[in-house]
Amino acid sequence: MDRLDYTKGISKRLEAFSLFLERNPDGWKKITLILIAVPSRIAVSTFSQLKKTIDELVGRINGRFGSIGWIPILYFYRTMPFESLVSHYLAADVALVTPLRDGMNIIAKEYLATRNRSDGVLNLSEMAGAAQELNDAILVNPNNSEQIAEAIKEALCMTPEDQLNRNQLMRRRIENYTVTSWAQHFLVELVQSKRSQKERQSKILDAKNRKTL
Repeated sequence: MDRLDYTKGISKRLEAFSLFLERNPDGWKKITLILIAVPSRIAVSTFSQLKKTIDELVGRINGRFGSIGWIPILYFYRTMPFESLVSHYLAADVALVTPLRDGMNIIAKEYLATRNRSDGVLNLSEMAGAAQELNDAILVNPNNSEQIAEAIKEALCMTPEDQLNRNQLMRRRIENYTVTSWAQHFLVELVQSKRSQKERQSKILDAKNRKTL
């Protein structure tokens, strides 16, 4: 689930999935990638070109690996109600969140929040802000298709016990680090920063005064 944007790394993700299928034919007819791309800046030519690139990649991969009764990639280019999105989160054994650059990426947290049984695996870009908090996910370099392909395989082979251990830790962080706690922490840091700034300014003024005397 991504906004159609260059920063989201959708093309690299598709290339990685293609590489995974190429190297793991035992996964054919068993694994499906659901890609939901939300329209964004459709009037901008570069974004139209990005959509064309993604359309072609999806078509190429489905044409190469697909067969009767199985489509490797289910591709939706539209917005989706939150209730439907939650259903997709619950259905996904693995979440691929691989932006090239992102501030936080709430998708990663939403996926974990829906996993009430603490199952499922999060593959997360190390370039997403959420990676600092969710470091028990399988972290990947979003520019490295080979690494993402290996991470997909690792995620699919992860034992239920390992999934449980990782997700319980991450879900606990999500539950504890709420918007309120984040705001309080931010304000405390802001006050401390202001105090440190005043102390530095006071020392500079003292030094100047001593030189003047």
